[in-house]
Amino acid sequence: MRNKTLVLMLCLGGSLLGCSSKPSNSEISAGVTEFWKGCAKVSDVTKTNGIEGEGGKSYQVALTYKLEILEDGVMRGIFKFPPSCSLEGGENSQGMALKKITGFEPIKKGDVYTVTSERNMVKSEKGWIFQ
Repeated sequence: MRNKTLVLMLCLGGSLLGCSSKPSNSEISAGVTEFWKGCAKVSDVTKTNGIEGEGGKSYQVALTYKLEILEDGVMRGIFKFPPSCSLEGGENSQGMALKKITGFEPIKKGDVYTVTSERNMVKSEKGWIFQ
């Protein structure tokens, strides 16, 4: 009986060691892809660094990825943005993020940009999500 208990405790302890309080590469990639959904195509997402927050509930991730523009930019307010890119959310919108990446150059379908970014992720009931 003691041997079975010892084996069970070792198995449980070993499984806990396998748990990570860091987001997986697939969670990071999914978060970036979800942000750009409908506006641009994301590929080659690579985590370059990360810092775990206190208590393991947050994670500051540094990453690079390629962003392919899906439509030509058209005048929307004072800037040109692809029509499908959202401007809702102000500074945190797809449009404003795209403006930071492209500067003031014309935005054309098929253009590809290499993006370097730092984002904060938080642990939720459904896994890690971008804040």
